[in-house]
Amino acid sequence: MISRPAPAPLRPGPVRIESLRLADFRSYARLDWRPGGLIVALEGPLGAGKTTFVKGIAESMRIEEPITSPTFTIVSEYLGTLPLYHIDLYRIGSSEEIELLVLEELIYGNGISVVEWADKAPELFIDPLRVHFVITGPQSRLARVSGPLESSVE
Repeated sequence: MISRPAPAPLRPGPVRIESLRLADFRSYARLDWRPGGLIVALEGPLGAGKTTFVKGIAESMRIEEPITSPTFTIVSEYLGTLPLYHIDLYRIGSSEEIELLVLEELIYGNGISVVEWADKAPELFIDPLRVHFVITGPQSRLARVSGPLESSVE
């Protein structure tokens, strides 16, 4: 088995992720998640690795609880070094539905908000860290990263 060096933490621009193993995603999710209030907007097709990426973020935040996609619950809250709000907008059909959820209190609170399918409500997020996943092969992804990383990178 060939040992590969750990990838560098996220930085603006394209990042090629050649594996869907949680350990690899965790390496890319190595951010200093303090202070709270950061919004991570995840975009990309089904099966692109959005929830797996959230698992990496949760692991970096020392969250031991299993992370699952909140497709039906819309929001899952986890406690680690900071609160993690895992939000999934996949089943949301309109901006009116989003307004009824009153997500602003979570998104702009003291925790870290990670939003899957964030492209369904771009008006909701002010200056998020955007990670857009593209499936490039059965076990590889391209993640395009943009947003306020300078204050977040370890």
